[in-house]
Amino acid sequence: MKTAWYPHDFAWSPDGRLLAFIGRKEQRSFDFEIYLLDAETGEVKQLTDDREAIRGGEKSTLTWSPDGRKLIYGTSRLPGQKVQVIELRP
Repeated sequence: MKTAWYPHDFAWSPDGRLLAFIGRKEQRSFDFEIYLLDAETGEVKQLTDDREAIRGGEKSTLTWSPDGRKLIYGTSRLPGQKVQVIELRP
């Protein structure tokens, strides 16, 4: 059975091999997380699992560092907005 994704933001890695996206696996879920899709293999890896939507926050604005080693995104976790960085292994 294939997974039905509900993405709302995405960004290609600088080398074009990976697609980072913010999405959810279930239509009725409020758990938007960040995933990486390997364009060659089709493999999807979940990068976050913190359920910010439940605590009044939302992830947005994915951006890669120029070297492709970091993924930067914004979060509206209350009481204010923050910038988060995910360090990726080469």
